[in-house]
Amino acid sequence: MARDGRTSHVVLYRPDSIEPPDYLICYQCYFILRLFKNKPDERFDLVSTALRRRDWLLGHVVVTVAGTGLMLLLAGLGMGVGYALVTGDTPAVDDYVVPTLAHLPAVLVLAAVARLVFGWLPRAAFLSWLGLVFCLVVMLFAEIFRMPQWLQDVSPFEHLALMPAQDFRWAPFVVVTAVAAALSVAGQIAFRRRDVR
Repeated sequence: MARDGRTSHVVLYRPDSIEPPDYLICYQCYFILRLFKNKPDERFDLVSTALRRRDWLLGHVVVTVAGTGLMLLLAGLGMGVGYALVTGDTPAVDDYVVPTLAHLPAVLVLAAVARLVFGWLPRAAFLSWLGLVFCLVVMLFAEIFRMPQWLQDVSPFEHLALMPAQDFRWAPFVVVTAVAAALSVAGQIAFRRRDVR
């Protein structure tokens, strides 16, 4: 702060780890659950056309995954550019973009859970928000609540490296991505097999 004409000082803080913004996680669940928001007679207008139900839901999945990846990229880019403008450290932009994208598999797991619940028990689809709330509680309050490690490990974010404090690890990244893909396929199958209503 500047007082009485003295030189002001700027304190720069660079986090040891970068976690995905909460609104990006919410975006995933909301985009899937909004499929169930319409009235039953308005929800599947495309069913009577040449577009199959499987392709209809798959289209939403593609948009959700691409949209989330883009938002994570832009969020990391925004933080990196902001830091570079203040410090002049242009190479630091990559130090924000890559860690943000490293959380993509965990975010996709939450979306896949919402898709599975929607496909299996559509009237209980709102329960998908519990997964989101649980992950946020683990990320923000695990130490305060002294949650046991086994309970924290239920959150997919716990298995990914907290970059840049930790080195990127391919094994958990691939495993969490595979879990997201498996849950998404299960949701796709459940949706295809259940009744339209």
